[in-house]
Amino acid sequence: MSEATSCSVGASQATEAPCLHELVLLEVLRQLHDDAAVLVTLRLVSRQLRDLADLVLEEAFKQRWGVTAVVTPPPSAPMYAAARPAAFVLCHRLSGRGDTLCSLALRHGTDVVELKRLNNLISDGALASRSHLYVPVPDAAAAAAGQRVAFVHDSHSKRRLIVILREGEELPAALTGSSSGGGSPRHAPGSSQAFVVAKLAKVLERALRIDSSTAAFYVQQAGCDVRAAIEKYEEDRRWEKVMKRQGPRLRL
Repeated sequence: MSEATSCSVGASQATEAPCLHELVLLEVLRQLHDDAAVLVTLRLVSRQLRDLADLVLEEAFKQRWGVTAVVTPPPSAPMYAAARPAAFVLCHRLSGRGDTLCSLALRHGTDVVELKRLNNLISDGALASRSHLYVPVPDAAAAAAGQRVAFVHDSHSKRRLIVILREGEELPAALTGSSSGGGSPRHAPGSSQAFVVAKLAKVLERALRIDSSTAAFYVQQAGCDVRAAIEKYEEDRRWEKVMKRQGPRLRL
């Protein structure tokens, strides 16, 4: 083998190695999804590990609480692992027509003291300056299962909460962008799934040497399962090769 050929092969292997390495890393990190402390620590090693660990932390959060999507993500992925039942709440929009702490407590099956504590309220008069009120849920796992959630920072109580969005509900406009404490969210509300797809598509794009739109298509088709996406891609490639071989025969 000539020196030029040897260099070419070496360069090719060097380019492919990081691609395969990234896929392997993702699968390894997914095996650690129950060990949040290790994932959080690995985030500090490199940017590559941070991005992959963040994906796994979000996946683990969704699996643990049974949520379908994260509408507004937390400003930092380790907050997925730190989520506790007490942080899950419902968001009640105040109409200003007869809304009192007592009536709201009765409607949602809670008590006035808990509503005051959660929302940092002193009396009913304070409701006039609020557009919404947070309501505690007795069983966070049951309430969040099958629903979308949004991480928000409440400026009144200085608490970080996880708002459960039931079917048809949207996050109040006043809370948009509050996940980072009043600034811009890490990525726009409602785009968490798109963010995950884009991240995984980037991994697939480098590993299979395909264009970004094709990579995103297979990631979506596989439900964000990289292994299944690769299998589906290879299956389609095999089918294309078979059709190309059979093409001339079909024309005859």
